[in-house]
Amino acid sequence: ELRELFVADSESSSIRAVNLKSGGSRWLAGGDPNFPDNLFRFGDHDGTGWDVLLQHPLGVVYASDNQIYVADSYNHKIKKLDPVTKKVTTIAGTGRAGYKDGDALSAQLSEPAGLVEVGEGRFLVADTNNSAIRSIVLNERGAEVRTLDLTGVQAPSPKPKALRRLRRRLSADTNVINVDGGSSMEGYVSLAISVPDGYHFSKEARSKFDVETEPANAIEIEPVNGSLNSDGQASLKFKRTSSSSSTGRINCKVYYCKEDEVCLYQSVAFDVKFQEGVPSPAPITLAYTVVPRDNSGSSLMAAGKNL
Repeated sequence: ELRELFVADSESSSIRAVNLKSGGSRWLAGGDPNFPDNLFRFGDHDGTGWDVLLQHPLGVVYASDNQIYVADSYNHKIKKLDPVTKKVTTIAGTGRAGYKDGDALSAQLSEPAGLVEVGEGRFLVADTNNSAIRSIVLNERGAEVRTLDLTGVQAPSPKPKALRRLRRRLSADTNVINVDGGSSMEGYVSLAISVPDGYHFSKEARSKFDVETEPANAIEIEPVNGSLNSDGQASLKFKRTSSSSSTGRINCKVYYCKEDEVCLYQSVAFDVKFQEGVPSPAPITLAYTVVPRDNSGSSLMAAGKNL
């Protein structure tokens, strides 16, 4: 009888178990067991329980040997977790991104993600940045990594990128900024985040954005997701497919740190409201400055303008 669901809690770099009857969860390894919202306790360290450090784990599978196997994505490794003792050991990868087959502890992967058991002691791994499927076979000496030969496999038909529909509800800690997008049918949207003196953008956790629209087919904004550069900037292009009014929402997750001290997180959403369209193109700038409140939170002062 299945009693628990094992989950890779990527943002907190931990592995958790969810009780399928009660809905409660328990911590197994990685992250901060006392403060699950701590996004900054990560690294690469095998061990037991509290000593374990992971970094953005993605794939997780409970295998036939009653062990949990984890794709420790940003550490470029596959690790094994004993759910009883909470002991974690690396079975594949060196910790450096690369592309190399052979003995598993000398082999290299690059941000492995999906993971599935295809037979006792045999696993397939989606090796994301290498655009490859890797196989891992456990043996008496440890494990062996090989690349699956996909020669002759027909590629899937390309599908257009789908913009997500606007969510009606945002998390309570999200700062929502309403912006007049004007009436242009096409143009550019520029994100420009800044932090005050004494602070910098986190080098470990990249600040990101993603796009939603309403109505879904009235406007296209690309790219639909991505990361801000080291200066807190990103450029997007919009093209309206209908002259009727529409909204584009750009959700941002901003990670920033005080020099040699605490790191903070802020969620912000720009609701860019486009009016009935006219042909002339115009750029839109979304500029805002992070204003730290204290070590437990942050606020944003923001301005959106149509240039």
